[in-house]
Amino acid sequence: WPFMPAMRTLQHAVIAAFVLALLGGMFLPVYSDEITWRFQERAGFDGIDKMLSDICGPTSLAVPPLFMMPVRHFSALFNSLFADPFYVRLSGVGYALILAGLVFSMIKRVAGSANERVLLNCIAFGLLGFGMMPLLLVWSRPEQPLLIVLTAAIIVTLGKRDPAEVATPKQAWLRSIMVLLLGCIALSYHLKGVALAPAFLICLLFCGSGRQTLAPRAIAAALLVLATALAA
Repeated sequence: WPFMPAMRTLQHAVIAAFVLALLGGMFLPVYSDEITWRFQERAGFDGIDKMLSDICGPTSLAVPPLFMMPVRHFSALFNSLFADPFYVRLSGVGYALILAGLVFSMIKRVAGSANERVLLNCIAFGLLGFGMMPLLLVWSRPEQPLLIVLTAAIIVTLGKRDPAEVATPKQAWLRSIMVLLLGCIALSYHLKGVALAPAFLICLLFCGSGRQTLAPRAIAAALLVLATALAA
């Protein structure tokens, strides 16, 4: 491919511009939506989740399912230690950078060659850096962890870069458990995690192949369906 040296230079430029745009998001004002959604997931502090107002009746207060509590305790710890709005923006930029690293890792696994990886990086990070996307990605919203865990689940499903790799039963168990945990994290953060549940089920479908890996995938899928029902 005679134009690949130029494409490699373009790849570095696109990724650098995207990361620079994310870092520039530190100057984005903190919006009310970035703070108020945290008030609804108060179980780490109060034992219950609550709406912003208690006038809606008993349905405005709820004890979250047990599998959601690790995320609640994480949020309580983070929000109590770093309550200043500066850290809201800092965490948003940090999570966006984590997502960028995961996208880079995912492309590295799906690309069939070094040249293809360069092209995919240019396309992916070019789109992520297009228009207002970098600023949207640094918004501290529940969509951030949803994007992160979904991308991580895809990476877990892909496994190593070798496309000819066949997952062993042990690998299928590990991958299925990890995808299940990532799916539960998504369900814990926001109701939109329920809409993403089919994507995690598809990941479980491809965590292995053959009858030897059927048990871990089926068990993890059943548990994920149960968790989705509880979340809904």
